[in-house]
Amino acid sequence: MSKRFIYKPVGIARIYLPFLACIAVVIIIQAAIFYQVQKESSLDKEVKETEKKVQIIVSNADFMQKTARTISVQIFFDEDVKDLLYYDVQPSDFGKYMHRLNTYKAIYPYLTSLYIYNGKNYFAMPNYVSKYDKDNFIDERIMELLPKTPDTYLNTFFARKIINPLFRNFPQTSDYVNGYTYIFSDSRNSNGDVTESIVLNFSDEWLSDSLEALTSGGDHVFGIDQDGRLLCNDGEKKFGDDLTSEEYIRQVMAATDETGNFKTKIDGEDFLVCYSSCSIEGWKFVVLTPYSKIIGNLQSVYRVTVFTAILILLFGGLAVFFFSRQLYIPWQYMHLEKNRLEAETRENYLDLRNEFIKSFVSGYTSCEQLLQQKKYD
Repeated sequence: MSKRFIYKPVGIARIYLPFLACIAVVIIIQAAIFYQVQKESSLDKEVKETEKKVQIIVSNADFMQKTARTISVQIFFDEDVKDLLYYDVQPSDFGKYMHRLNTYKAIYPYLTSLYIYNGKNYFAMPNYVSKYDKDNFIDERIMELLPKTPDTYLNTFFARKIINPLFRNFPQTSDYVNGYTYIFSDSRNSNGDVTESIVLNFSDEWLSDSLEALTSGGDHVFGIDQDGRLLCNDGEKKFGDDLTSEEYIRQVMAATDETGNFKTKIDGEDFLVCYSSCSIEGWKFVVLTPYSKIIGNLQSVYRVTVFTAILILLFGGLAVFFFSRQLYIPWQYMHLEKNRLEAETRENYLDLRNEFIKSFVSGYTSCEQLLQQKKYD
């Protein structure tokens, strides 16, 4: 009979099992709250770090703009080269200008070439000075822009394929290089034409080196111009590629804030997009950070916490069952012994009652005599 009761649940298990379940539920709820709070905290921290990162490249672009402005002003007021801006200098006099212009190229290593336009001629300075008629210049894009240059192209940078000044002397090199052009001018004639101008061509390495250094740890850093075209080579995408087919690029271009961030999906994966404008009109720099990088560790902690809560419920339940069984066995035997004693008491009472009735019929006149007789028996 006792074996039948060994595995029967008892009150202690019924008390502690709900208690363990409550503990497990509380742990899971706390883990969910902790996960959400830490997720917001990690997101804020990542946004701040990303904004610092994008500000580095923005500062670099701003410095490139200031440098181009400084070089242009220096050349414009340089007594040794200003003749090129106002006079028809003969090739025999180029030598005295070549050394001075080479000095600028030596000081600024990212400056690949420069042109000086005086309304009639171009003077190009790769590693030597060459003179070109305004209608027969080697750089066709500049001929298209000068002299009727739109204001949007003056005193600011624009990205383009620049003719390689070394291609003529070194045919094995590429005929075009990626870069940024800065057209400096502060005057127009009565027809609105630019009369004197300095054109500076910078290599895209100025920005690409910085972007490459900042692209680490899963982050992806790149820049776009006012038309949504890529400012530097970027993996499979190349300089000048149109990125406006991407929804997040259109969202960045349409943003009016200088700095901002938002969440988006790219190829089915969540990304944090941080962007910032620089002093170059229309240029913006973007940092893409996978959300898995931001909350990856938190998800692991949350899963471990939930798993721990389940283990507490499982092993706690087994422990409660085991210990309740240890308490139940002696309790059950005590209960059985109590039932046995009660049964014997009832049986003795019935026997005594039956004997009394029999003795009464047989001639006993009192219970005392019956009990005395039972005692002798």
